[in-house]
Formats: sequence, C-alpha cells, structure tokens
Amino acid sequence: THNRSATLDRTNLLRIMSMDRPELRGGLVKRFTTMDASKESVVVVDPYSTGCVIVKEIQSRGYKVIALWTRGFSDEMKTHVPLSCGKISYHAEVNEGDNLGETTRDLYKAAGKLRIVACICGGEAGVDMTDALSER
Repeated sequence: THNRSATLDRTNLLRIMSMDRPELRGGLVKRFTTMDASKESVVVVDPYSTGCVIVKEIQSRGYKVIALWTRGFSDEMKTHVPLSCGKISYHAEVNEGDNLGETTRDLYKAAGKLRIVACICGGEAGVDMTDALSER
C-alpha cells in the first residue's frame, strides 16, 4: 500500500511513502546537512544533454559543479547542451585518470577548499564511474 501526500513547500510535487516499510512510517524527516552551499561542490560525471539540466539545477541551489569526463568521452559529445541551459560553466573540469585513486585525487585537487558533497551521473556514459566514485 502506498500513501501519496503533497509536499508543503511545493504542492505540485508528490511524495510516495510505503506502508510496507516500517522505516518510512511516521512521515519524512528533514535533515539539513549543508551549512553553506557556496563552500560545497558536486561532481557530475559526463554532464551532457539532459545532464546539463541537472547541472543548472545544482548551480541554482548555490553549489559549485565539477565536471568529470570519463575516458573515451568525445569532445563533440561535450557540446551537446540543450538550448534551454544556455552556456554552462563549471568550477572545474577533470578528465578520468589512469585509475580510480588518481581520478579521486584529481577531483579533490580541483575542489580545492570546497567540500565535495555528492557525485551524480550526468549521462548514461558515466554510470560505471559514478558507481565507483560513490563507494569512496
């Protein structure tokens, strides 16, 4: 059984809560983890096409975006940006290294003093890398 309820702050969104899962009973708990988004960054792996919309949403919330391009991702694909997104600029762009450790070091170096708070896939080509990074 599922219960649908509108969110208070955005009535056009629905949250589905399952009565089959006891940990979801009792409603949703808001947890604030961000003190100042301007001091935090989000890694988006292969942000092309619809992934650019994700980038714009992240930036609209005040986070800096680091684009991680996986090995073999063509320069032509990087130009696939929807017109609705306009020009996209990143805090930094990082290319996948020879191994996961090197890539991780490069991301932290690119972030500098910014705290990396999330790693999100920006396109199908980046799924495997996003999975690997999310385990670190």
